[in-house]
Parts: sequence; C-alpha cells; structure tokens
Amino acid sequence: MPKFLVDGAELKCTMGTSSGSFKVLSSKVKGSRKPKGNKLDCIPMANIPSFGTCKVTKFPCIPATTPWNTSSNVKVRGAPAINESCSTMCALGGKVSISDPGQSVTDNAGG
Repeated sequence: MPKFLVDGAELKCTMGTSSGSFKVLSSKVKGSRKPKGNKLDCIPMANIPSFGTCKVTKFPCIPATTPWNTSSNVKVRGAPAINESCSTMCALGGKVSISDPGQSVTDNAGG
C-alpha cells in the first residue's frame, strides 16, 4: 500500500540546493494522525517551500508549482490524494518530488 504525503513530509526540487517541508493548510482528516495532502496542495510558499537557491535563476527559490500529478482513487478533501510516487513541476524547470512522505504504514488509514 502506498504511503500518502502528510503535513511535514520532506520534499526536494531538482533545481534547488536544499530540501523543505510540505505544509497542509487544512484541518486533519478524520482517522488520520497527520493531515494528508491532495492534488491541489501545490501553492508556492504555502504548501510548497523554498528549496534554498534556484540553480536556474541563481536567486533564492520561489517555487512556481503546478498541481501534483496523481491518479489516486483515494480522495482527501474532495481531490485525489498525493502518494509517495507523485511529483509536481516548477515553471522554471525543476521537478519537485517526495524524499520522505512523512507517513508510517500504521498511519495509512483514513482518507
């Protein structure tokens, strides 16, 4: 069973110099220990953190991300859940992926 992306998960960008923590802005989903993310949790600097210095611009990273690429049948707050194999793209060419989804197997319950 895939692990889902939860609040505090570790993300990395191919064009960034450091990793960052994912942030779920909505309330906790019933039956889950931590709030899970969905396809629409892609707001720069709110859900998606800065990744240090951007290798493209050579300036501090300000992500310009698109919705997550997910086809999950599991819904979180009405949209497909993000699992550990998902990614999102930055308009500057970076690919944001999940280093650590932040969820243990025992926390896979709930949607």
